[in-house]
Amino acid sequence: MICSNSPSTERITHECAHSITILSNGAVVPCSVLREFVCGNLRNDSLADIYNDSSTYTYLREFEMPEQCAGCSYLAYCRGGCLGNRISYTGGTSVLDPLCPCCNVSLRVIPVQSPPASKKELRAGKGKVEGNTTIVKREIKIIERKEEFGAILFNAETGRVFSLGGIALDIWHFISQKETVSFREIMEYVKSEFNGLPEEEKLQWDILGFVDMLEENGLVRRVSDSC
Repeated sequence: MICSNSPSTERITHECAHSITILSNGAVVPCSVLREFVCGNLRNDSLADIYNDSSTYTYLREFEMPEQCAGCSYLAYCRGGCLGNRISYTGGTSVLDPLCPCCNVSLRVIPVQSPPASKKELRAGKGKVEGNTTIVKREIKIIERKEEFGAILFNAETGRVFSLGGIALDIWHFISQKETVSFREIMEYVKSEFNGLPEEEKLQWDILGFVDMLEENGLVRRVSDSC
């Protein structure tokens, strides 16, 4: 996939209107979700001609933002959700993405598709939040470049580059301003700053997953873990 997930494309419209996926047979499609939307084939046309002249790309670039997204505080983060999901699930681009992580619609779809976390797993997560697990910010150089969707972070020690936006970026800024912080403090910060959050156990699970991601990327480490 070329040109996908880049801040420059997010500024213009949703990324799949500007991404290019080349299948093994030479067919060019906007993304892996929209495999049936064949824009052309490299055996017959140049990539530039397909990208610039395809009626499919023109259609995707002129998509309508769902009315429900207009007042959403996460619009700058998700840009209205995935166009591929909208078309696959609903047949159009002007409706909500049913799997949008920032929209409650996803809460009605995900449980049907995926088995929910077991009560044992949720209790384990709750124990980590309520216990005395401590998150310590690592003393490494993190270069942060602001983007319209959020920011791109570069770990100078590992060379890893990744992006954060929306609530995730705000939580990282909260953590990075402290030498140490507990799960409980992160939970209290999120609940005091943001509205429309999932239920308590789901929120705990999400925060644990986010901290795991920060640890995997070398930004923080855990110094104690008591459940």
